[in-house]
Amino acid sequence: MTRFPFSAITGAALLASTMAANASPGGRLGTLPNGSYACSLPGSADGPAVHPAPDMDFTITNSSSYVMAGKRGIYLLLGKEVRFTSGPMKGMRFRQTGSNTVQLIGDDGELAPLRCTRRPG
Repeated sequence: MTRFPFSAITGAALLASTMAANASPGGRLGTLPNGSYACSLPGSADGPAVHPAPDMDFTITNSSSYVMAGKRGIYLLLGKEVRFTSGPMKGMRFRQTGSNTVQLIGDDGELAPLRCTRRPG
């Protein structure tokens, strides 16, 4: 039986996992920054700049998990697309438009007006 040094096995496993992440359809696997995200709709020139949408607020926690209205769920971030796969936001898709901002993707595949931004703190 051939024995490999631990570092060679570790290196091969790391290379394989990196290749798998890069080969994922839709882009590289990742996570959103942890924290509370406040959601809003754009306002108008003759009124408030934004209209808060607190019903859509959520908190990103560890391990691709989130909490919304006290209920937990899981999301998947591939490239810049966030897909909520379980919990209260199941089926919703967002696009990461900044390091702390995501924007809803509508049923037509286009960006919808709803934006959610991570609160400082």
